[in-house]
Amino acid sequence: SKWMAKRFMGVRVIEQPTSNLERWLVDTVARMARESQIGMPEVGIFDSPDPNAFATGMSRNNALVAVST
Repeated sequence: SKWMAKRFMGVRVIEQPTSNLERWLVDTVARMARESQIGMPEVGIFDSPDPNAFATGMSRNNALVAVST
């Protein structure tokens, strides 16, 4: 579930981007969602020494996309 993924991975959901990189990430996910005709997922970041990303959620219109920092 989104809740478990956020808690287990320590995901911080980007409510308001605080950097150019966060703005780019949110804008990129928004563009991809729009082009795929799905709802805008929550976008988050989590700390990891390795490059990583995942998507989770109950449906394509209720999802989370998270990327490591």
